[in-house]
Amino acid sequence: MAIYAHDNFEQIAAAINIEVDEIEEHAKLFEAAALWHRLGCASPDRPAPSILRRKLDRIAKNARRLLESLGVVDLDEAVNGPGDPQILDALILVGESDATPVMEATQRTPGWQC
Repeated sequence: MAIYAHDNFEQIAAAINIEVDEIEEHAKLFEAAALWHRLGCASPDRPAPSILRRKLDRIAKNARRLLESLGVVDLDEAVNGPGDPQILDALILVGESDATPVMEATQRTPGWQC
């Protein structure tokens, strides 16, 4: 379903004072931009990328703090679980019957690094 017709390209070309052929070369880009615009209008509640980036940065900062409080100094060591075995034992005592969920959560935490 094409949004732009030849008449539209003539108007654009006249507005910026160039040949219509030069505009029609980029017809696919105009169609893609129109599609993105329609999608954006259909979902006005979607936050801007800059806001998402700030949220992700905040999550990454908190993830680093969490790992640091678990005793993980090097992110490559996070796959081994908390750096301090006493912390691991305490986390297991608080709610889990074994270390598996705690180890899995610690392993996934560095994935938030942006």
